[in-house]
Amino acid sequence: MATVVLAHLKTQATDDAPTKRQRWELWLTRRLYEQGYEREQVLAVFSFIDWMMRLPAELEAEYWQEVQVLEQERRMPYVTSVERRGIQQGIYASIIEVLQARFGSLLESIKTQLQQISDPELLKQLLRLAATISALDELVLPHE
Repeated sequence: MATVVLAHLKTQATDDAPTKRQRWELWLTRRLYEQGYEREQVLAVFSFIDWMMRLPAELEAEYWQEVQVLEQERRMPYVTSVERRGIQQGIYASIIEVLQARFGSLLESIKTQLQQISDPELLKQLLRLAATISALDELVLPHE
């Protein structure tokens, strides 16, 4: 509870100082890692702090780089299965959007094949491919 109260106070105190807010958010995040809470507790508080302490895009990118360093140091990535699924769905939707914008409507079989791909790296490769191919028949989908 003290972390949540401190996050609220620091959010108010740094309303016009985004760099200070970023430092406080990082400090609070680091504190969560060091407190020894259960994973679910860390995720709940982490999500709340992230929602409350909004940062400009540039500072948010720097913040997430620091969080990745923390996670690597502690070998504790806090990406839930729901978040991973959301990322996967976002990439899938982007592939569909790019293909439809470039080539018009898509066959349902292509959409079905894409939905069956669960490897995020493969989906990223397909997104890049969708953006660069000159004809839809150049899109080669794996059969998982």
